[in-house]
Amino acid sequence: MGIKKENLETIFEPFKQTEKGGENHEGTGLGLSISRQFARLMEGDITVESELGKGSIFTCTLKMMVQTKIEDFVKQPSKQIIGLQPSQTDYRILVVEDVKDNQLLMMKILSSVGFEVRSANNGQEALEMWQKWHPQLIWMDMRMPVMDGYEASRRIRQLEAENPNRQTPVIIIALTATAFDEERKAILEIGCNDFVPKPFKEAVIFEKMKQYLGLEYVYQESTINLSSHGTVNEVDNFEQLNAEMEKMPKAWVEELRKTALSAREKNLIHLIQEIPEQYFFLADSLNQMLEELAFEKIVNLTEGFNHE
Repeated sequence: MGIKKENLETIFEPFKQTEKGGENHEGTGLGLSISRQFARLMEGDITVESELGKGSIFTCTLKMMVQTKIEDFVKQPSKQIIGLQPSQTDYRILVVEDVKDNQLLMMKILSSVGFEVRSANNGQEALEMWQKWHPQLIWMDMRMPVMDGYEASRRIRQLEAENPNRQTPVIIIALTATAFDEERKAILEIGCNDFVPKPFKEAVIFEKMKQYLGLEYVYQESTINLSSHGTVNEVDNFEQLNAEMEKMPKAWVEELRKTALSAREKNLIHLIQEIPEQYFFLADSLNQMLEELAFEKIVNLTEGFNHE
């Protein structure tokens, strides 16, 4: 418990761990380094205070604008993609990801709008699937067992170069949690067309596919209007949702927030089932958000409550 004084700054260095963490072989020693870089990119920082034998306090500060009026949040309509425009090619998309939950989430997002989607658990499976199925685009995780995304992408480009008339080069977009420019540069050098940082946003996924495949989507316009010009029902619904959320235990709200942040559908289903029957409006609203994979909306709903 706690960190030695001489280790307080080194723990923010890449691949560095405390003695205890190193002995247990937990993690890679990149988490704090990446988190601090993100904080500093947002004009903030992460600092630590610690006393050996007692414990540690990590503080994250960020420069942000505080919204003071509800209407500040709701002026722009949001566009929900519900499908692909007709008369387009049947697009085959390969998702390469070793973490099952992440793989299933990506497949559900893509298949919900009409893509033909298959998955691979590592780079070796991806290579075999690419040779047999010929996808137009591959979402490639870079850190995997057996064969990682770097080697798989390199081999695909090598085989394409050896057989230039075989097929149109596949689009490869890397999925990476790295915040280092050197590694992102390496991703492009091995032949990936682009990269998307984790955790990804659904809108970014669709935008990248539109950019590289020339897609046209079908949108469902949905304006959430809680300003003074909104309808009475919309404001009432918003207030009822918050009122029922306030009735739930703080520990439950915090678990809901954490689960939504990690996009764990099964866990969210269990949490929603714990809602008492009298708060049916909250349960129905959360179920609808879950069906739409609107994890960000669920997270936003928990804001304003004290997180432990």
